[in-house]
Amino acid sequence: MIINYLNKSDLLTVIVLACFRLQSNFVYIGEKTHENDISKSEDSRNTYIADGISSTQKFIAKDQTRMGTSHGGKNSGEIDIYIYDRFDKPLSIIEALNLTSLNKNYIKLHIDKLFVYDTVGLNENYILIYYSGKQFETFSVKYYTYINNFDFKYKKSKLEKIEKFNFADILIYKTFHNRNQKEVYLYHILVNMNNQ
Repeated sequence: MIINYLNKSDLLTVIVLACFRLQSNFVYIGEKTHENDISKSEDSRNTYIADGISSTQKFIAKDQTRMGTSHGGKNSGEIDIYIYDRFDKPLSIIEALNLTSLNKNYIKLHIDKLFVYDTVGLNENYILIYYSGKQFETFSVKYYTYINNFDFKYKKSKLEKIEKFNFADILIYKTFHNRNQKEVYLYHILVNMNNQ
């Protein structure tokens, strides 16, 4: 189809291609405007992404998995998408959210939850933002500034923009963190769901 030159066994590539397909499906485009509009809900979008990841047969993605500790610390957490290899080895967690603007408290909640859910220190995790606002470029600049100054649970040593996909409406930032003297990565994938 597209992007034949990319390594489809690379998890980041598989996730980005699932986002590309989601973004190309008009059913999921735009903002959720009423309760019955389930196709634009975070859960529906997450299921679509998880199915896209699992369809590669290289990875298994489970959505709404209970694992780790909830943000409040009293129950198991509900992970948006948990990714395993085909031998059931855990690889990554995706924490996703719908946004129409830079809601700092909501973003912080999801980033903090991700680090709480990851009880073993996975090599790479993902924040996936379905952006349905009107100013994607402005939002992405503000988001970059916000995460550059964010007080992460594990110290951030570096922030970079990932350029290998060269899409205008899917942007990726990568933060590098020191977790118990091991470098781990958090990818921030911003998907413009209002690209009309």
